[in-house]
Amino acid sequence: MKINGNYSDLWKAVIRPQRQQYTDLGSNLLQIGDRKFLREDFQLQNPTGFKLECSHYQPIESERLSEQMPCVIYLHGNCSSRTEAISSAQILLPMDMTVFSFDFSGCGKSEGDWVTLGHKEQDDLSTVIAYLRSTGRVSMIGLWGRSMGAVTSIFYAARDPSSIAGMVLDSPFSSLNELTLELAKTYSKIPLVIAKVVKKFIRKSILTRTGMDIDKLNPIDHVSSCFIPSLFIVANGDDFVRPHHGKKLFEAYAGDKNILKVEGDHNSERPNFMYDSVSIFFHNSFLVTHQIQQQNCFAGTLKDSPLLLLLSMPQKVEPLNKDINVMANIEQEKGRRISNEDFLFCLDKTLVKNHLKAVKEEEKSSSIESDRSFEKQHDSPPCKPESCLTEVRERDEELEEGELEEGELKRSLSAQIIIEQIVQHFDQFSEKENMTEMLDEEFNELEQFTKLSRQELKKIKDTAGLLSGKRMELLSSRQVASMHFPESRSAAYLQHRESLTQRDQNVQQHI
Repeated sequence: MKINGNYSDLWKAVIRPQRQQYTDLGSNLLQIGDRKFLREDFQLQNPTGFKLECSHYQPIESERLSEQMPCVIYLHGNCSSRTEAISSAQILLPMDMTVFSFDFSGCGKSEGDWVTLGHKEQDDLSTVIAYLRSTGRVSMIGLWGRSMGAVTSIFYAARDPSSIAGMVLDSPFSSLNELTLELAKTYSKIPLVIAKVVKKFIRKSILTRTGMDIDKLNPIDHVSSCFIPSLFIVANGDDFVRPHHGKKLFEAYAGDKNILKVEGDHNSERPNFMYDSVSIFFHNSFLVTHQIQQQNCFAGTLKDSPLLLLLSMPQKVEPLNKDINVMANIEQEKGRRISNEDFLFCLDKTLVKNHLKAVKEEEKSSSIESDRSFEKQHDSPPCKPESCLTEVRERDEELEEGELEEGELKRSLSAQIIIEQIVQHFDQFSEKENMTEMLDEEFNELEQFTKLSRQELKKIKDTAGLLSGKRMELLSSRQVASMHFPESRSAAYLQHRESLTQRDQNVQQHI
């Protein structure tokens, strides 16, 4: 019995850790600053039939900024519950985000017997996301997971990348097999060989009870197919899930990523700067996703958002088809908007201009005046974007066959007008690029001139130094001469010499 009891403790440590108990979550009405928020508590049913205890933090109706607001789903660790999200809600709610938290099945007050470290928890998360979408009051969704919650986020992101705007991943493990061996080495004196044998029995016991194979629970195998922008967080003093797990996941992650290293261990309170970083991360993630969704709403005519219209009709513009599909795929994989600048520089400028030239040649063969008179006579209401796109394609096909009437040409040229706008943007960016090159050349010339000026200045300084030295020598010589030959003494000497010279002359004359 003693042996069985010890063995039972081993596998239960993985799938049946101590369940966190709590009485309530406090008052449903929260006040942060001068704003009020309401927590709604309710239950959802996961695919296996277990009831999940859930909480949704939102502004009160009178202070709600819009019908649809972004939402961050907080995912707790294996020994914790939705109470973890209370501190996170205090940070995110004032930034016009709602916060959703729940107890995973087998945790807190939710039903269920086992914890599977992300294997089945991703189904719980899928249930929550489906519910939020069904309410019609959530625009974008972000995930904030810690430990098991972070692993759950990775598993879900790999299978459904399109529904998440961004993820914060705090202390995820890269491989459960590696983690268990590390823990066995750290917290027990069992030799590694025996630990591996015992792990095989534990694996079988867990597989029988939960259907989870712990040897296959490896998030590192999934991050290469994750493209959602993510912020990784690792604690330098974490001796449970060691920092190298998070670093491995970060290095192998395929999408936009950043990593934040904090002090503390696995369960310690995170510093304030981490919460600030998380808030900024979600704000930027939701902002980018919001721009994509706004531009995907075709409100108005075909002239609205020309770049996005091109992305929506890649079959129409044949020369650009390849480039547009590439950018569209990048947007879908990255889960974020590709900027117009990136898109325009990605296009082949020659192809664009050749296509535009062909379009203009077609325009010359048509009568714009007759087209306008046709529109005045028929005065048809503007069509919806989807039907307009269909009409554009059909009319262009007719135009190629020569069956399109002159008065109907304008609608078929809408896509061509869009191309003109893109080329104009392209030329503007090319001009800016050329101006930048010119400025670089001028800067290089100025730098060379400055270098030469500095060399000339150095020569002038050296010459001035030499002249100054000569001047000092001359002054010194004059001072010495004035000391040895004062002015009065020099005059007497000259007078004496003149008298001697006169005497010599007299002598010569006498002789």
